[in-house]
Amino acid sequence: MFAPTRVRLGIPKFYFFLFFVCGASVEAQSRFDLPVSNPFFQPYAGEVFVQADLLAMEKKSTLVEFSVGSFEGSTTSYASNLSTKVAIADSFNAGVSGRYMFSRAYSEARTGALAATPGSNLESAGFYDPGLSLMGRFLGTRRDEQYLDFEAVFKPGIQDSNYPLFSVPNNSYQLKIGLGQNSGDWTLGAGLLFQYWQKSSRDTAARFNDKILAGGTLFVQWDLEDFYVRISVGAFKFLDAASNNDALAKKVRPLAGFELGFPIADDVVLSTQINWVPSASADYSLSILRGTITDGNALTVQGSVAFRF
Repeated sequence: MFAPTRVRLGIPKFYFFLFFVCGASVEAQSRFDLPVSNPFFQPYAGEVFVQADLLAMEKKSTLVEFSVGSFEGSTTSYASNLSTKVAIADSFNAGVSGRYMFSRAYSEARTGALAATPGSNLESAGFYDPGLSLMGRFLGTRRDEQYLDFEAVFKPGIQDSNYPLFSVPNNSYQLKIGLGQNSGDWTLGAGLLFQYWQKSSRDTAARFNDKILAGGTLFVQWDLEDFYVRISVGAFKFLDAASNNDALAKKVRPLAGFELGFPIADDVVLSTQINWVPSASADYSLSILRGTITDGNALTVQGSVAFRF
């Protein structure tokens, strides 16, 4: 389909050590199998797939501006994610995942007349966002094929007063759909996400009660000899009634991502990625005050290692 120029880079020796300790075996894999670095990779029958991520996020959470003053919140987070999938067949797998927040800090600054009330400064850490998944592959599973994948994810709610900044007490349900095609060194695809947060009496602030989210991304990956590049763009929107009555929450929000990965072999890959959600603003009122509210830029940097055995 395309004939891209090959770029050769030297692979550090410690990559081969990591490849060895992860138990990877190129000879044991079919040359038609998708490599772990491919966005449509899923483990084949009898295999286990593991991915570990480290994430850092900086976000200007909220800026509310009135003629008499303003207040602005910012959030900094450092977290890890671990997910595992076990393949029952080439076209079906089950998985489990979870995250640990090393630190999530929120600070708030106020100006003008609003400075008379001190801002909040909070910090917390802990386990969150567990998930159970089932995935089916309905078209291709090998190289140079078309793909259609469906994944259902259940995330039980967690509520803990020790880390209120990121714990969500509501159970949620996700449906993920992936479709695309691999042709040689190129993979093109699209992903769709639908998520519903179940109403919970524990969600006293009604942050997530009956929330509905829909999102989609388009992506392209180019595989070179010693690394790959993946670019993605997309958007998301809350569809529930409460969000549609909120001038800011009802907005369609764009997003973009860039990923650079270094396959150790078909079975092991190291990667780093940057994801960005730009800010959005809307009119805002509080009692007799009128102004604007801005949900700030969110920038996430992530490093990952993934392997199958």
